[in-house]
Amino acid sequence: MAEVLTFGETMMVLNPETTGPLRHVPAFRKSIGGAESNVAVGLCRLGHTAAWVSKASADPVGDYVLTTIRGEGVDVTHVVQTDGFTGLILKERPGLGDPNVFFYRKGAAASTMQPAEFPLVALDGVRILHATGIFPALSPNCLATSRLVFREAKARGLAISFDPNMRRKLWTEAEARPVMRELAARADILLPGLDEGELLAGPGTPEAIVERLLELGPQIVALKLGPDGALVGVRGGGRPTHVPGTPLTPVDTVGAGDAFAAAFLAFTLEGAPAVAAAAMGCAAGALATQVLGDIEGLPLRADLERLAGGRAPVTR
Repeated sequence: MAEVLTFGETMMVLNPETTGPLRHVPAFRKSIGGAESNVAVGLCRLGHTAAWVSKASADPVGDYVLTTIRGEGVDVTHVVQTDGFTGLILKERPGLGDPNVFFYRKGAAASTMQPAEFPLVALDGVRILHATGIFPALSPNCLATSRLVFREAKARGLAISFDPNMRRKLWTEAEARPVMRELAARADILLPGLDEGELLAGPGTPEAIVERLLELGPQIVALKLGPDGALVGVRGGGRPTHVPGTPLTPVDTVGAGDAFAAAFLAFTLEGAPAVAAAAMGCAAGALATQVLGDIEGLPLRADLERLAGGRAPVTR
């Protein structure tokens, strides 16, 4: 049985092997990308167990996605391969700044998941359910599925971790905000970026945003501030605490937030206080930016502890 269960869409990613306009790029390197499966892979690399639930295509692309995720140690027992297609991410690297990203996902297999199709048995023995705001944005039935899984997790007494992961190519802020607030209110651990915190709680200082997010219902809020680290608030724990960022020059920022979430959850499972877990999350996020790709830079535990000076906050 897995310690953490997550669910969502994973796509095949085509990364250009050279920088420049996409129309002139001759070759690509394939990989996979999906926020939820990224977190599951990150947890496994840090020595924990994770399972991922989804739908994928019954074709070589779906096989590739499942083989890759399974090969990282993630339990994919409850992933169903079906008719349809697996989504595609095509990247363009202009040479400066983050890549341009093009999604081909509307109507993909994962977006067709119905509430009745979700294997609730996958929640058995789980300690934390991790979800994002991406899956409910895919389709009305995916939103209904997310609501069902949140309700079932609450009924079973599981801790719920929620990363809003706002995707403006999937829905508008007006569409997303009420749904995000609803799901955030049901979460125990909330892991937004600063822009997502403002979406959920309105503009203000990071401290004010964390305090307003705690009022929604979570027990812990870790507001990600990019290279500036994170701001952590605990219900009833006084003023939020700033956790410094880890000073590494980024190569690719894709996957940094998922690395943060994986490390935060890993050390939370081990009994670390929220501030200490966030410090490890910041280190993991920094390491993830050193490598191109979604899962390629997710750190192994030895790498993370080496960066943290060998002082991982393990209490178990």
